[in-house]
Amino acid sequence: MNIKESTPIFPFVEDLDELSVNAQLELIKQCPSINLKQPQTRKSVLEFVRALFVYYFQIPAMDFELSSDLLEDVEKQVWAKELEVPEDEVTHGRLFTHVDSEGNHTGGVSDKGMLLMSLFMFDIADVTGIHVVDESDDYTFCAKESEFKSYYECKTVAELVDIIYRVSIKCLK
Repeated sequence: MNIKESTPIFPFVEDLDELSVNAQLELIKQCPSINLKQPQTRKSVLEFVRALFVYYFQIPAMDFELSSDLLEDVEKQVWAKELEVPEDEVTHGRLFTHVDSEGNHTGGVSDKGMLLMSLFMFDIADVTGIHVVDESDDYTFCAKESEFKSYYECKTVAELVDIIYRVSIKCLK
């Protein structure tokens, strides 16, 4: 793994291109950062993750715990804001369905987890500074393939915090 400085990212907003350059600069200044080359505590990592979700998904401050479910407690709040409905009315749809001969939508994949997937797939490496590399010349430390869980496997906030926290400990050794 290669640990770099946290690089600011833009939040997951639809109208980013419509913002002026100055508005974009102001927005990116709000991006939380973390320095994994400095000692961290689980609490400091949790606060970073909270700030990251609030910023990235442009939602009100969240008061979630380590035991909070990433899909049911975090992403559901994001969908509620996006759909402008109360959280208990959030339902999940399906993408890439097709219509059968009777007019019914069939197949496809659930959109549950899609918002978190975009964070994990496109932006989390930059904002945390944690980059997986294959070349030994590029690494800060060597990790076994099974040493750290993938972000995609995380079900709770604690599991996500644990990955970032454990990387910070390993980085300091």
